[in-house]
Amino acid sequence: MEDQNSEFKKALRNTSSILSKRLHSLKELKQKLSLKYSTKTVAQVLKVAQEKKWLESEEILSKQITTTLHKKNKSWHYIKNHLEKKGLPLPEYNKEKEIEKSRQWLLKKFLKIEFDNLEDLQKARQFLLYRGFEKEIIREVLPKGML
Repeated sequence: MEDQNSEFKKALRNTSSILSKRLHSLKELKQKLSLKYSTKTVAQVLKVAQEKKWLESEEILSKQITTTLHKKNKSWHYIKNHLEKKGLPLPEYNKEKEIEKSRQWLLKKFLKIEFDNLEDLQKARQFLLYRGFEKEIIREVLPKGML
């Protein structure tokens, strides 16, 4: 009994330490704690963390992460995968924002958006595909006559 209590206290301190560095989703926290502690201990600690409101709501956490990733010009595909790994809900898809982010990447990488030869255009297309932008968005951003 005392050994379980000791493990619980250790897990609780560890949870506090983890959450002091950055916010975590419930799924993410459960995964981290499961590496060191028993299933029963993890369940108890998560219950306490929720009761004490140590965890941010999933919607708010999702919005914060999405905003941060939008600022870094990450594609919708990247954001979607990132949030799914954390078990968080997806925000609304914004086509205009995706177009703007892909343009920002082109300006950063190629210093232009208008391409005068097919080779540069193909490089730009491949670059955006690699970054996770959808073909529909790439068609909107790159010159239509050359694709």
